[in-house]
Amino acid sequence: MNFNIIKYVFFSVLVICVANSSYGQTYPIYQKLSAIAILDQESLFSNTKWGENILKNVEDKVTKLAAENRTIESELEIEELNLTKVRKLLKKLNLIF
Repeated sequence: MNFNIIKYVFFSVLVICVANSSYGQTYPIYQKLSAIAILDQESLFSNTKWGENILKNVEDKVTKLAAENRTIESELEIEELNLTKVRKLLKKLNLIF
């Protein structure tokens, strides 16, 4: 009697395993592995001539742009002062007429 129960359990487990293996998902197996390189961007820019040239170029452009902005700002301030003077003069002239 015990042998029949063991046999029943064994065949049940066997059927479940065989049934589940056919439904399992398969993944493609690649024969050629791809190489992934990780670059340290900080050292790429700070420790190479190429990076130093790029950083210097960017710094030069930023400095030039900042100087241009300061020039434009001072020109606008002068223009604003002149317009204020003209406005005051026009108010005086309107009061005369």
